[in-house]
This record gives sequence, C-alpha cells and structure tokens, in this order.
Amino acid sequence: MSGQPRLSVVIPVYDVEAYLPACLDSVLAQGIDDVEVLAIDDGSPDASGDIAAAYAARDRRVRVIHQDNAGLGATRNRGAQLATGRYLAFLDSDDIVPPGAYAALLEAIERSGSSLATGDIRRLTSAGPRRSPTFSPLYHPARTATHVTRDLRLLQDRIAPNKLFRRDFWLGHGLAFREGVLYEDSPVVLDAHVLAEQVDVVDRVVYHWRIRQGADQSITQRRLDSTALRDRISGVQAFRDSLARLIAADRPAPLDPASLAPVARAYDQLVLVDDLRWFADELDRADATQVTRFLEQAGALLADIDPAVVDDLPARDRVRWALVAAGDAEGLVADARHRRIAPEPRVVRRGRRLHLDPAVPPPRRRWPARLTRLADHELELVTGITDLRTDAGRLVIDGWAAISHHDVMRPADRRLRAW
Repeated sequence: MSGQPRLSVVIPVYDVEAYLPACLDSVLAQGIDDVEVLAIDDGSPDASGDIAAAYAARDRRVRVIHQDNAGLGATRNRGAQLATGRYLAFLDSDDIVPPGAYAALLEAIERSGSSLATGDIRRLTSAGPRRSPTFSPLYHPARTATHVTRDLRLLQDRIAPNKLFRRDFWLGHGLAFREGVLYEDSPVVLDAHVLAEQVDVVDRVVYHWRIRQGADQSITQRRLDSTALRDRISGVQAFRDSLARLIAADRPAPLDPASLAPVARAYDQLVLVDDLRWFADELDRADATQVTRFLEQAGALLADIDPAVVDDLPARDRVRWALVAAGDAEGLVADARHRRIAPEPRVVRRGRRLHLDPAVPPPRRRWPARLTRLADHELELVTGITDLRTDAGRLVIDGWAAISHHDVMRPADRRLRAW
C-alpha cells in the first residue's frame, strides 16, 4: 500500500479460531483498497494467530502483530497507537462488518467533517441477524453534525465497534480504553461523544455483534460476579468524573457548563435505570454476600447522585432506589423476584392518580405517595380503529382506547372526547 491508508481497523485477536476468518473476510470485502487491518494476536492460546498470519501472507492490507496477553483494552490501545490511517475503527474478532458498512461511515464523516460517525447494530445469532430493541431505535432517523448535548439519546450509544473515529481526534484528546477491566468501551466512547465537535448518525446497519451459544448464562453469572459490578461502577464513575471536570472548566460551546449539566443529569438517570438495573434484576438469584456487596457499592454511587434525579425516575425504580438507600436487602430481593414474575408494574387508583399497588413486593413499609405515584411520562395512550364507515350521512368510527397500566372499570373512565 503506497501512501497513508484511508482507514485503519484494529482487531484484537484472542481464542477466536472458529470466528476469525469470517471477521477478516467481512473487512476485506468492504471494497476499500486503502485500508489497513491491524490484527493483534493477544497471546491467543489457539490457532488464531496463525490464521491471521495466513491472511497477511496473501493480502497486503493485513498486518499481524503478536504480543503477550494484555487484555482487550490494552490491545485496542496499542492498535490505535500503531495505526496510520486517517480514520480509525475497532472491530471485535468474533463479529462481522456487513457489506458497505465502512463505506457508509466514511461517506458520512468525510462529507460533514465530524469527529466520529456511528451506526446501527444487529445481534448475530445462530438464526441470523436480529434487530436489537435496545440499540436500533437510537440510529433512526439519520442525523448529521449533531452532538450529545443536543441529542441525549447518544448517551446510550456506548460501544466502540459500530463507529468510525478521526484518528487525529482520538489521539489528540488522549482517548484510551480502560485496561484490565470489564466494560472497557463505555467511558471512552462517552468521552468521545462529549469531546467531539460534532457526530454523525448513520441510519443503516454497520455492525453484526455475535451472540455466542450459551452467552445468556454467562451474562447472568457475570452480573453476579463481584468484579463485574466493581468494574461497571468504576466505569460509570470515570465518566461522571470526566463530566465534572469539564463542567468545572471554562470551555466554549458545546462544552460549556450550561450544555453539559443536562448531559450529567441524563447520564445519572441512565445509570440507575439501565447500567445498574442489570445487576439489581439478578439479586433474587444472588447469595447474601452478593446482595450486601450490591447494596454497599450501588449505595455509595447513589449517595453521590442528586435526589432530584431519582424523583424523575419511573415509580418502580424510585421504590427500588429507596430500598438501596435504606439498605433493605430483603426488599431488594423481593423486588427482583416480582419483576421477573411480573415485568409490568401493577397499579391501583388513589383519588385521581395511579400508584404502585402496595400489595405487591416489596410490601413491608408504607411508601410515601411521591415514590409510588406514576408520573405522566409512564402513562401511554394506546388507540386503534377497527372499522370506519358512513351510515345515513354520518361518519361512524369503531375502535378502542386504553391507558397503559390502567384497567378501565368505572363508567367515568370510559368517556372519550373526539374532535
């Protein structure tokens, strides 16, 4: 390859001999000739290093680097330092880049001049690619030259492999993955979102994220592991600290304190309803030591979060975090068990407002109304039309309407106004 490559793709390689050929084939089939593929053999115990070397022997675009095992974060960081391309991508060696993905990201970022571009994800299962209900809605519609201060949904876009970065942006800000920990993506990707001058969102699938057989069980076990909880909370705190430093500094827009304060608040809410939910939901399967550990570590984080953030959560989550604040292990276990049985909360009417049903777990204390009252944003009006016709010159509409969480029992609740 003569001259500077347009794109560098960093691929850490470890124990993936069954998946690596498909991964490398997917990159080399992107139709981009000036690409540099950095396959870094991280002391893999299987034949992965040999497979990568064989690809390098027959395709000048592939470079293989062998090293002693250092872990995913350290290997990605080394790859970013060795890369020479104008743009930088990170790809996990058991995953796949669908056709045209890098071309779409390159087109977006070169047209706009943005610091990074990101795109949609599919979960790659044994039955084929499947849409992710968590990720996919974030990427539609497409947005050009946006920023997390103007689009708070980007706080949920926290993995690296579905992105393209300007390499000078990455290196110029000293961005780096955390090393020797789980969940190494999230803090650095969120830092990139905040530090970017602007971000492009591409409304097409750019990444197939392989779900290996038996992964559900391993994920469940990981959520009960003390290291996973510690690393998740430390990663959360790392980004919260980064935001705090930026808010305290005298920065121009979009990094001025006024624009970053809503980001910090929205992130704290996301941590409580998403990051730590995955651990809290497993507490009914945990032993006493694991529950106590969650209470201690999550409780310490909660104590550092503005109580007004908790007040804006859905009622069920307000109660959960009240249990954490109270150190109520029994209540947390009962709450996790009931959520597994009944994913949707059961509610009752008190006056003109809907509240969580006090008869369902955790029922051991009388909660104040501010905790149990469903907020307006928790109630959704759902409607449907079953027939539309004319009768003697009149328009007749048959249909239905309902409010989420609400059984329409009283005649007064059945009245509809139409205009």
